[in-house]
Amino acid sequence: MKKRLFFQSLSVAMLAVATMASTAAQAAEVLAVDVSENVNRGLFGGRDNYSYPLGGRKVTRHEFTRNTRGHADVYVESIDSNQVKVHGWADAFSGYSFTLKVWVEE
Repeated sequence: MKKRLFFQSLSVAMLAVATMASTAAQAAEVLAVDVSENVNRGLFGGRDNYSYPLGGRKVTRHEFTRNTRGHADVYVESIDSNQVKVHGWADAFSGYSFTLKVWVEE
């Protein structure tokens, strides 16, 4: 009985330490970019370059979701501490949309 209580309290303590470490790691990052774009081409296609400045802060993580219609594509071209670049293109009567979120260190 005493062994069981000891191991239960030990596992609860370990869980508390892991939760505090996870919360501290999350608190050390900030959402720097949160954008959504929607592009629809008419008779003529085209291409677009998007640039989002980060001010020299280190990127901790990012999320990029996209949706294309017709003959089109959009993708993250590069990510560094200065900026995030997204490139998209679409032929006639095609389009794309994307959502970009970038977290950086505080």
